[in-house]
Amino acid sequence: MLFNNLQLGKESFKELMMSCARSALSQEDLARIGEGPIPDSFVLTENPELSKQLVGAQARLVQLRAMKGQNLVELMREEFSFESNTISLHNAKMQMGKKEAEEMIAQLHSWTPPTESHSFLKTSMEAELQCRISEFSLQLNVQQENLSGKEYLSRKIAAQEMYVKRLEAKVENEKARVKSINIWLNDLRQSLQVTQEMTKKTAAA
Repeated sequence: MLFNNLQLGKESFKELMMSCARSALSQEDLARIGEGPIPDSFVLTENPELSKQLVGAQARLVQLRAMKGQNLVELMREEFSFESNTISLHNAKMQMGKKEAEEMIAQLHSWTPPTESHSFLKTSMEAELQCRISEFSLQLNVQQENLSGKEYLSRKIAAQEMYVKRLEAKVENEKARVKSINIWLNDLRQSLQVTQEMTKKTAAA
């Protein structure tokens, strides 16, 4: 809860409020501050990892757009090999699932319900197993696409462009978030300063 860690009697009103203000920050932001109230000197900065990811993604896009010849062949060979292994594992998994479901149905057919009230178990289970078999069958024999070098590279570039756009949006959102929170914190500090000065004047009167 927001107010669980208030140190009444140990912190000033300003410190208590700045402790509560921690709720406006993310876990990553809080990790930079540590425990306790948000310091007056603290200014939130953008997450550097997002910018690093964007720079890396943009560099990769430049590479892909310039790719041709042997580099393209090697990339296709590497990814097609990985995709082939993935498809083989998928098909084997679907085949195994279908086989297990069929074995369960065989055992189900040999089972005789002890009473009429148990019969629904047999019919329900068979319907479920038949549904599973249909699902496994539909997902069996997935084939690898046979793309030309041009088609393959076009897809890779399009996918990387979308990835770059998503990262660009994340970076812009992070900038807006950081700016908004810093303004919010500054407004809070100023309002607390005003309250502190008013309290001193009241106490001195």
